[in-house]
Amino acid sequence: MRTWLRNLPLRRAFSLYILFYLLVGTAVCFALLAALGNTMNGLYAAYATLYFEQPPVDGRVYLSLSDVAAYQVTLEGTMLQIVPLSPHDRVCVGVVRALQTLSIPACLLSSVAVCSLSFYKRRLRAPLALLRDASQRIAQNDLDFHVAYDRTDELGRLCAAFERMRAALEQNERAAWRAAEERRRLDAALAHDLRTPLTVLRGQTDLLRARLPGGRMPVDKALAALEVMDAHAARLERYVDGMNQLLRLEDIAPQPRSISCGALCSALRGSAQALCGERVALAFETEDADAPLCVDADIAARALDNLLSNALRFARSTVRIQCGASSGALRLTVWDDGPGFPARLLDGELRPFGNGAQGAHFGLGLYICRVLCERHGGQLTLDNPAQGGARATALLCPVPDGLSSDDQKKS
Repeated sequence: MRTWLRNLPLRRAFSLYILFYLLVGTAVCFALLAALGNTMNGLYAAYATLYFEQPPVDGRVYLSLSDVAAYQVTLEGTMLQIVPLSPHDRVCVGVVRALQTLSIPACLLSSVAVCSLSFYKRRLRAPLALLRDASQRIAQNDLDFHVAYDRTDELGRLCAAFERMRAALEQNERAAWRAAEERRRLDAALAHDLRTPLTVLRGQTDLLRARLPGGRMPVDKALAALEVMDAHAARLERYVDGMNQLLRLEDIAPQPRSISCGALCSALRGSAQALCGERVALAFETEDADAPLCVDADIAARALDNLLSNALRFARSTVRIQCGASSGALRLTVWDDGPGFPARLLDGELRPFGNGAQGAHFGLGLYICRVLCERHGGQLTLDNPAQGGARATALLCPVPDGLSSDDQKKS
């Protein structure tokens, strides 16, 4: 019963409060009127005893009290005797009659006042204080708190909604911080990795400018310098293309569609076979072919292409792909028989332009795959199995149509 009363909607709870305190006020009012009536009866009895010392000559009599005197009157209206009230009795009669007149409105108003104060104290003060404190802390950009209120009435639901809003703001703030940190690392990587090809280009340019006009550089050496410059210029172009590709990832919004796991895996198999060609032996396994999925097939294909491209760089002879469903999510696992992932990647240091970039590669494949998985509500995990090689598992979770994982968190 107590729990039921605590969780009553505010409108019903206020109605019960009003009813209860009106009943209490009515009882108090009746008790007060009874006490005042007893006081007046005592005065009547005192003066009646005084009058009955002189019995009337004829007929029955009754006693009447005014503010200043007591009257003995017969039923026929004959005034028999008037006795002035004592000063004390005058004050007493005036107070009693004033209290009798004011007792009903005073009790009603007191009941309403006490009811309002009690309702505010028991049902409004705590949640309003919680919401006020929460709004102040949010305004100060302090989200390290929780809004906890143990009732399910309207204010309880409002506090729960406020807590969801706070959690969403905290998630968004963390996501923004991670994005800013990632952008800072990208900028640092860009500045660092551009320095080498630019230095080479400038050095070769200075060399050609200094020696070529005077004929002090043979043609073959000049051509070799131009080849070096061309190679580094091509590297810069690939680097810029990679940066543009990373920047375009921010605009990706999953467009999930219903598809069976078997149909999606069949499409991915063809792409994987074309990518592998004759370089390595490809083993493609499909699990839970009849399981329904709701994923963006383009993002799934792009994630697999990046994982497979990374595996082909290090595989010695075999790459194995496993495609299946896991609790409604698409699971893509790529094994290779290469040397395995370095320890820094297994520890979570997965970043572009820094995952062991070599030659024409900038370490973008795994990073892009991770971003694609996160945009699709999933994640990328890396490990080195006990049997050797490297294993990468991409999980693409179901996302409502038209919503990215970030949008889903905000909603």
